[in-house]
Amino acid sequence: MYQSSLIFSKLKYPAPGAPELVNKVKKLLGEAGFKRISLFANSRSKQIWMQLIITTWDRIWPPLKEEGVLIVCSGNDTHNLSSMQRDNDIVASWALEFDNWLKDSLLNGRCVKYEGKAPFAKQAHLELEHLYPLDVVIDAAGINAKTDLIHHNWTSYTISYASYKFTEST
Repeated sequence: MYQSSLIFSKLKYPAPGAPELVNKVKKLLGEAGFKRISLFANSRSKQIWMQLIITTWDRIWPPLKEEGVLIVCSGNDTHNLSSMQRDNDIVASWALEFDNWLKDSLLNGRCVKYEGKAPFAKQAHLELEHLYPLDVVIDAAGINAKTDLIHHNWTSYTISYASYKFTEST
């Protein structure tokens, strides 16, 4: 499928599970009004997760943060898989412009309402809900969170692998 498929299929991560945490998250989601929660949903789960993210984050994150739970969201800064070119080390100009806007916005604490503001947003993300997890992690970090870029590289002409760390301001 993608270049990294083979790498990830062989990756071993023998981390212990956290059934207590899973049960706590299920309980918090239940208290937020969700009757049945499956944390490992099928490929149609995007709509479910978007509903969870939008309607519950203000009730879910605070108790988890108080316990020191690390909140991780993942995705790509640019996510237009139809424009990928596997063996192309050049970066598409539109992808670079969007990625630079996002980086500048995040590092300067002003990444809100990117729809209509970010250059090439609809080209970088054919479905803008791919950026919603970013809203979640920013919200979880709190007002005036500090943002650091901790990793960045490009692959396949249009895919940005930028990793950011958000920490609460003290």
